[in-house]
Amino acid sequence: MHRGVESLWVNVTMGKVVTRIGAFYRSPEHGSDIDRLIVEEINRGCCNNTIILGDFNLPGVNWKCLEGGSSQGDLFIDCFQDNFLEQWVDKPTRGDKILDLVLSNWNVMEDLEVKESLGDSDHAIIQFSIGVEMEGRVNNQVIPNFAKGDFIKLRHSLSLVNWEGEFQGLDAFEMWEKFKGILTVCQNQAIPNKIVRGRKLNPPWWSSEIRAHLKSKKGAFRRLKECGGFDNLVRYRSCRNSLKRIIRQSKRLAEIKLAESSRNDPKKFFSFYRFMDKGSKGIGPIHYKGLEIVSDEGIAEAFKDYFSTVFTSEEGDIEFSNGVSVCHVDSLRDITFTVEEIKGLLCGLKPNKSAGPDGIHGRILREGQDYLAVALQIIFSRSFEYCEIPDDWKDANVVPIFKKGNKSEVENYRPISLTSNVVKVMEKIIKGRIHEFLRNNNLISDDQHGFREGRSCLSNLLLFLDYVTGVVDSGKGVDVVYLDLSKAFDKVPHRKLLFKLSMHGISGGVTRWIDGWLTSRRQRVLLNGFSSKWDRVRSGVPQGSVLGPLLFIIFVNDLGVNIGSKIFKFADDTKLVRPICGVNDSIEIQRDLDRLMAWAGKWGMSFNVSKCKVLHVGRSGNDGFGYEMGKDWVEEVSVERDLGVFVTSDLKSGKQCLEARNRANRMLGIINRNVSYKSKRVIRKLYNSYVRPHLEYCVQAWSPHFRYDINLLERVQRRATKLVPGLRDLDYETRLRELGMYSLERRRIRGDLIEVFKIMNGMVDIDVGVLFTLDINSRTRGHSRKIKKNACNLDVRKFFFGNRIVDRWNELPEQVVGSANVNTFKVRLDEFMDSMGIM
Repeated sequence: MHRGVESLWVNVTMGKVVTRIGAFYRSPEHGSDIDRLIVEEINRGCCNNTIILGDFNLPGVNWKCLEGGSSQGDLFIDCFQDNFLEQWVDKPTRGDKILDLVLSNWNVMEDLEVKESLGDSDHAIIQFSIGVEMEGRVNNQVIPNFAKGDFIKLRHSLSLVNWEGEFQGLDAFEMWEKFKGILTVCQNQAIPNKIVRGRKLNPPWWSSEIRAHLKSKKGAFRRLKECGGFDNLVRYRSCRNSLKRIIRQSKRLAEIKLAESSRNDPKKFFSFYRFMDKGSKGIGPIHYKGLEIVSDEGIAEAFKDYFSTVFTSEEGDIEFSNGVSVCHVDSLRDITFTVEEIKGLLCGLKPNKSAGPDGIHGRILREGQDYLAVALQIIFSRSFEYCEIPDDWKDANVVPIFKKGNKSEVENYRPISLTSNVVKVMEKIIKGRIHEFLRNNNLISDDQHGFREGRSCLSNLLLFLDYVTGVVDSGKGVDVVYLDLSKAFDKVPHRKLLFKLSMHGISGGVTRWIDGWLTSRRQRVLLNGFSSKWDRVRSGVPQGSVLGPLLFIIFVNDLGVNIGSKIFKFADDTKLVRPICGVNDSIEIQRDLDRLMAWAGKWGMSFNVSKCKVLHVGRSGNDGFGYEMGKDWVEEVSVERDLGVFVTSDLKSGKQCLEARNRANRMLGIINRNVSYKSKRVIRKLYNSYVRPHLEYCVQAWSPHFRYDINLLERVQRRATKLVPGLRDLDYETRLRELGMYSLERRRIRGDLIEVFKIMNGMVDIDVGVLFTLDINSRTRGHSRKIKKNACNLDVRKFFFGNRIVDRWNELPEQVVGSANVNTFKVRLDEFMDSMGIM
């Protein structure tokens, strides 16, 4: 006990990880003075890897929403948030209250359970595991060492190749093998290889200079131990101090480079973070078919088997009836490949793009673009004309990506395909021609927002919420049915897809090539340098390919034909929306659901009814009417996550603000825990790249108007600005000026105005008249593109995007509104907001 605080701290070493565990007891009779001492104790004791346990007796705190409920609760919530501690207990531990807490500022908590009490105690037992990764197997890999590569020599070698002569008389299969052989020879002459370990033993900033200083330090220590003497002691201390200094310098330089590259290469930070956070675990062990699988090879095989179970089998003859819109325009049959177009696409490849099954890296293709484009033009043209598609172009390395739920269950992962970088270039050209053909002939349904130019998650949410808030404001209720197609991308039947392509006017060589590209595909699962056996892909469009998403939206394009309710789609995420004035409207929704079930059965798809939800919004006229899909009832919910944004039955944004705050604060904790050199530039760059996006994702659709929610978000940025040591004691506005930042409230206003500008100028594919009413008769001073406020009764309509931005937009000067492009608009808008003193 220290100053009346009942606490205990211990350091526990697991492998190479030191974890600090603190245990606390807070009596319910404690006053504010003791509470402040407990908070001070927590602030002093917290380090990078901290777990805090104990009975805190805070029954008024809402741990799901992180609302304090009292001054005492707010004090502890702020303390936990400032130390980036996340509370893991989500069930009552005494009666119906959560009094016993488990908090951690690193992501190692696993399988936490609240069990029955022990003996005479009236508190439940809390049991959990700490998932710290220990030393494991290492699978070495040989990869090109681009840092020491001679790309001038590579380009010179490629310039000497006469591709037309090399390919004379060969088919596409032989051309491809010839191409790979020549490219491999040129690469080996110019780019040395290096061996990398599956699990790195040294941090990202480790260098040969550090290695040399470490060797000197070890030698000096050995001499000191063997011979002793003052001179050897001085020499050892000098070597030790030099090593510490060079490590600090090297790490500082690495963190500066990390921050500078965060915008263009965001993945680099997470590889850095994975090394630093030694408690983070990879995939495994997993449970599959009643067995626990631990080895990397076994896990890879289990994922391979599971991913193959979702495929759709097409047997027998297929007959199609009406239901697909027939294209009555000239069809798209042929595609021409040019050297200049291929060169432009090679130039746009990301240099750190991993190699696919063919082993060709994006860096090699980009560096040799001037010479490789000639070869690829010949190969692509031959492949398209004769439908000759090399096996490398149809093979995929699959990586399991965790979605949500229990990490030990294979069902909670989805496959992402890593395919050949070369075929992706060809896919981009084919996709571009198909997309242009569909757009010019207006063949894609207007309710589809996924994978379309000028459409996005934000455009989907803006139109959906504009419609729903309008209906609710008129006094009606709305029923929203969220639909989930089961394993949608993996289940698409190939023959039915080809039929739909033909009905959209895509035929000839285009469909022949796509048919060949989809047929006889193979995939294998990669995990920690190990791979499963190859498995045949019997259906679906590859997730991770370039062409796959476009083929999918063509396949589901007629989802919603003959549906009376309004539909909003983003790829396979579909919402069925209808105003409810009485039971007849609910019956119509049920009929629409029956039609959708029939569509799925006809086209070889299925709905996962357990994931389909219905949300009653507003004063619903639905008097207990339940919806069915097949033989199952659709679950009713009061909140649903829609394209990453929480939509509630009252249309308030509080839930989304809490989720955004929690995600952003968690990411800020990762930065605080792993980055040592917290300079102004480093923190600003990392915050802008990894934290602020969580606070501003699709914020135009859910921007808060309650001061509590506004402050909730702003506190994350306040906390971020305090990470810079020299700014911590300054006030918030001064910290913002020192960092060259603005408040989140100003940024939301700015984002709203930018979105209006884009919509007004056709940069977003939304009809201006849907969201805004143009004020064409306005004769007051100002610009010529004013909009009018619509009369509304409820705050959910008054503060929605189309209304809340009217005054801000109308007060802009003509010079700002009349900007030629969005970048000019942003510059002039910032100047105007600065002149108005908006912080």
